[in-house]
Amino acid sequence: MKTAVSSPESLKNTEFKEMKEICARIRENIIDYTSENGGFLASNLSNVEIAVVLNRIFDKDERILYAGNDLNYADLLLHGCADLSACNATRKDVMAESLGMASAMSLEKDNSSVIAVINSADLLSSKGLEALQMIHASKNKVIIVFNDTRNAKGVKVLEKVISRLRNTKSYNALKENVKDAIRPVKFGDQIIESIHDLKGKVRKTIVDEGVFAQYDIDYIGPVNGHDLKELERAFELAKEKNGSVVVHCITVSGKGYEFVEKDLSHSFDRIGKFNRQTGKPLHCETDDYCFASRILARYVKKQLAADKKFCCLISNDEDRNCVNELFAAYPERCFMTQSDVSSGISFAIGMQENGYGVYLPLKASELAEAYPALCRIKENYPKPVIISLIKDSPVDYDLLNVLDRIHVCEPKDAEGIEKTVQTALHSLSPTMIIIPDECMESAISSDNGSTEGEGWQKENKNDINEVALLAYGPDTVMIQKIIVSNSLPYDLYEMLYLNPVDEGCLKEIFEKHWLVFVYGNQFRNRILDYRQKHRISTETVFIEKEDISELFKEMKEVIDA
Repeated sequence: MKTAVSSPESLKNTEFKEMKEICARIRENIIDYTSENGGFLASNLSNVEIAVVLNRIFDKDERILYAGNDLNYADLLLHGCADLSACNATRKDVMAESLGMASAMSLEKDNSSVIAVINSADLLSSKGLEALQMIHASKNKVIIVFNDTRNAKGVKVLEKVISRLRNTKSYNALKENVKDAIRPVKFGDQIIESIHDLKGKVRKTIVDEGVFAQYDIDYIGPVNGHDLKELERAFELAKEKNGSVVVHCITVSGKGYEFVEKDLSHSFDRIGKFNRQTGKPLHCETDDYCFASRILARYVKKQLAADKKFCCLISNDEDRNCVNELFAAYPERCFMTQSDVSSGISFAIGMQENGYGVYLPLKASELAEAYPALCRIKENYPKPVIISLIKDSPVDYDLLNVLDRIHVCEPKDAEGIEKTVQTALHSLSPTMIIIPDECMESAISSDNGSTEGEGWQKENKNDINEVALLAYGPDTVMIQKIIVSNSLPYDLYEMLYLNPVDEGCLKEIFEKHWLVFVYGNQFRNRILDYRQKHRISTETVFIEKEDISELFKEMKEVIDA
C-alpha cells in the first residue's frame, strides 16, 4: 500500500489539491485492506482528512493518540505501515493517557502538543467523562479532536456561518481582548460571568457544543471533518490556545465508499472480509457460512423465545452489530447498557439477582477491565448466564484461568458452539464461550436440547496411535483435515473447555500415549499441575500457537529424535 507520501512531514509543503488526492488514495488502501482482512471500516473512512491535516499541522515530536484501531488506519498508512493489523491499538482511556503525557511533558518544560482523537463511544463512557473532569481540573493542555460521525449535510447553514466566524483568529483575538478590557472594570468578573451565561444559552440553541461546556473546556466547531481548509484553520487555532480545547468535527460514516455511506445498520463499523465490488460480506454470498457471533446469536434468540425470564445485554454500540436481530425480535428484553463494560456486567448481576438469565457479549480487549466485575457473577444459579468473548485482540488466558466460578470454552466450529450453548443453558455455573470474530461453516445439527457435558472432544482416535495431539479453537478444524488427509497416526483431542480442565480425558491420554503434544501454551500450567499431582512421566511437548504447518514440522522433529 502506497499513499504517495514519503513522510508525514512532507504534507507541510503539499498543496490542498494534492492532499485531496492523497486522502482518496488512503481511502482506497483502507477499503482494499479491510476487504481482504476485515477490520474497522466505516469509522476509519470518516477519519482520513482529520489524520492528514493533524500530521500536516503538528510536528513529528508532538503526540497524536487514537482511541483504538477504529480511528487510526489513515495515520498508520501515513507513517508507512502497510499491515494495519501490525499496530493493534487497544487504548481505552485515550483522553486520560493524553493528559498524563501532557503533564509529564509540562514537568520537562516541553511545550509540544498532545492530541487525543476520539469518537462518541470514547466521549460518553464513564471513563471518558472522568477524563474530561481531570482535564478540566488540570492546568496542562490537551487538544481533543472529537470525530462526530453523522451526516454532514445535516449541519444547518446557520451553524456553518457561526462556525466559520468562531473558528477565525480575529474572532478569538477579539473575544480575549474584550475579556482583558472588561476584567479591570468594577464588577468586571461578574460581567464576564453574565456574558458566559448568555453566550451559553444562545450557543446551545444554534451550535452543538454538547458535554464540553459543562467542563468549561474551550470549544471549536462544529467543523466539516472532510474540508481540509476548514480543518486546518481549526487545528491551527487549537494549537495556539493556552489551555485544553475540543475541536468538534462532523464526519460522514464510511466517507468515500457508497455502500457504507448508505448503510444505516452499522454493519460496516467492524466487518470481516467482504467483496469490494458489491460491499457484501463474504459470508453473505453463500448460505453455508456465517459469522461465529451470529451463529451464537441464533441460539440466544431461541432461548429468548423459550424463556421469558432470559435477557440480552449489550455493553456498547459495536457489539450491537452482532445481535440487531435480537433487538428487533425482543426489544423489551434486550438492553443497551453503558459503554463502560464493568457497568454492563453489574447490570447483568442486578438482573441475575432478580431471577433472570442473561446473555452478555464482551470483547477480548475488554477482559482486563471486566475482570473484577466478572468475579462477582454468581454460580450455582438456576437461570443460565452466557457470556460470549469475541476475539478482537489476543485473549488473556491467564485471567481466564483464575475465573474458577465461570466455565470457559473455545469451540472450533458451529457444531461446537451449539454444544457449548446447550450445555450452558442447562448449567448452574456461568459459561463464557470464546468465539472468533470470523466466518465459519454454519451448518448445524438439529436442536434436540441435549447437553454434551464439559468434556474435551476426541477426534481421529485409533487404538494403534501412540502419539496424542491436543488443540483448541478454530485451528483444530485445519489440524484435523491435515491429519486425516495425510493419514497421520495421531490421536487428536479438542480441548473444548479451558475451565474446568477435563481431568478424565487427561488420565486417558497419559495412560495410553508415550508422547503428548499440546498446541498452545494456554493450558501449560494446568497440565503441568496435573502431571505433578499424579506423577506423570509421559513426555509432554508444548508448542506455541503460530503456524500450523510449523506445528507438524516440529512434531516430526521431536518424534524422529
